[in-house]
Amino acid sequence: MLIMKRLCILFSVLAMCLPCTSGRSAGTSESSTVVLASYETRRGEKLTCVCEQARLLKQTLWDPAKAAIPLDPAAAFAAANKWIRKQHGDPKLLEIRIRRADFYSDKRPGLFYYICEFEAAAFEYVPVVVLMDGTIVEPVKPKENRDPTNSK
Repeated sequence: MLIMKRLCILFSVLAMCLPCTSGRSAGTSESSTVVLASYETRRGEKLTCVCEQARLLKQTLWDPAKAAIPLDPAAAFAAANKWIRKQHGDPKLLEIRIRRADFYSDKRPGLFYYICEFEAAAFEYVPVVVLMDGTIVEPVKPKENRDPTNSK
């Protein structure tokens, strides 16, 4: 059951990050938003990590073949862990992934971000999105079309 739920969440996140209009708000201006992660809580509350395109486009680009990563995994984990402990107490880290922002591959091919996945309580899966500047893209309810920012 847990595996099926995680697969469903993973596929929904992947679908939102494809280079098409799903996962984006209408329009292609700098003020539009991008969904970087989406999940559902145990209580059935749907949350998304929505980021302004302008904020994403200000991130440091990274070419793994040419340079060191702008934010190492330990720093990404520290930022995510600090944020999630304020929200959910003492979570268990499941995995840390680096994702390439495919929806910008034509304009900004070196745009990456982290997703740190935690189990906050029994079967409470929480992805935390960390940008390469060390800031968190906080989850919001889908109808809230805003970009809450958390400092390092």
